[in-house]
This record gives sequence, structure tokens and C-alpha cells, in this order.
Amino acid sequence: MRTLAGVWALGVVMMLSAGCYFYSAPVMPPVGVIYSDYKAPLTVQLQGQTVTQQKGQAGSSSILGLIAWGDCSLQSAAKDGNLSTINYADYSYLNVIFGVYQKFTVTVYGK
Repeated sequence: MRTLAGVWALGVVMMLSAGCYFYSAPVMPPVGVIYSDYKAPLTVQLQGQTVTQQKGQAGSSSILGLIAWGDCSLQSAAKDGNLSTINYADYSYLNVIFGVYQKFTVTVYGK
């Protein structure tokens, strides 16, 4: 019984600290364990960038961290928006109940 409790505690600690390893964006908003839904920039060099409304999006999803699909590359997002030049990029992240469902979307802006 004691070993089972130790394994369970280790699993919880690993699950809660996993975000430290998986996220590499320049800006990381607070993460909710039960539910997260936020947007943040991928681009930090914004000097001289023109804000534009023309955009493209690409995303990927995951169920239980076991099955994942999608193409969230900048190239795919640029193709979606018919963009030849990318000025800046944002991302959005949705997480529901310990990663039961996750969605990551990249949005690029340009011409």
C-alpha cells in the first residue's frame, strides 16, 4: 500500500511539472491544471512591425497525451492565410482536465 501511494505521488508531481519541459515560447501565461485557454505572442522582436489584419492559422490537437495530430508549422499557417511574408506570430493553447484534450494553434500575420 505504501509503494502504491509513493507511485501515485510521483505521478502527480510529474504531471504537474511537465509544463516546465514542454513549453518553449518566449511568453508563458499562467497555466491552469483543470482548464487553460489563453493566447500569447511567439514573436518578441516587434520593432518596426506593421500590425496587419491578414492572418493564417494552423493547429494541432491531442487526446490524453496519447494521440496527437495536426500541423502547427509557420509554413502551414502562412499557406492558410495566403501569406508570402510573415510579420509576427501568436499562439493559443487550450487544455481541458489534465490534458484530456489539448489544442495548440499558431496564428501568423503578414502580407
